[in-house]
Amino acid sequence: MPTHYLSPHYSIRDNPHLSKHPTGLAAWYERVMGSHAHTGAMVRRHAQGGLHAVRQGGESVVTGTGLGFIHAHHGLDVTVKKADAAGKGAIKVPVDAVIAGLGIVGSMVLSDDAEGLGRDSLNVAGAALGVFSFRKTMDLLAEKKAAQGQTTAGTVGATPAGTPAAGSAVHGEDPILKAARSLP
Repeated sequence: MPTHYLSPHYSIRDNPHLSKHPTGLAAWYERVMGSHAHTGAMVRRHAQGGLHAVRQGGESVVTGTGLGFIHAHHGLDVTVKKADAAGKGAIKVPVDAVIAGLGIVGSMVLSDDAEGLGRDSLNVAGAALGVFSFRKTMDLLAEKKAAQGQTTAGTVGATPAGTPAAGSAVHGEDPILKAARSLP
């Protein structure tokens, strides 16, 4: 018997001594075992999938942390041109959108390295684009609700002690504390 019949990728259909139309048992065996007859190949495939998830999660954490630092120190909409005396003409650039755009371009430029830097660039772009779309959706909905005299249900970020969060229902002094101060 030739040794290639012992290969884990050998198909019963390749055996010249058997019919080209395998029996039900042979067809079931091929369907179950497929090209992954070797257990090591299956373990490797699942381990790679799990490690890709860990890698992408790590890249998202690093991207989010970096954007958080930028936001805490400069804000995510950085002014590149100040407004004139009339208060018009200011140009702000969303840092998260710029990082997302650079990541998308980077993934296209590095497309030959689909599992290396090309994948990393795409993961960073996805995380940054998620932050950008969240911020802009929150801004739009908060603006619409404010025009209707309503507030958003949630706030983003921490505020110094004693100060209300932007978009919070408090808007200034806490009504309970205000009522308590008016007591005799």
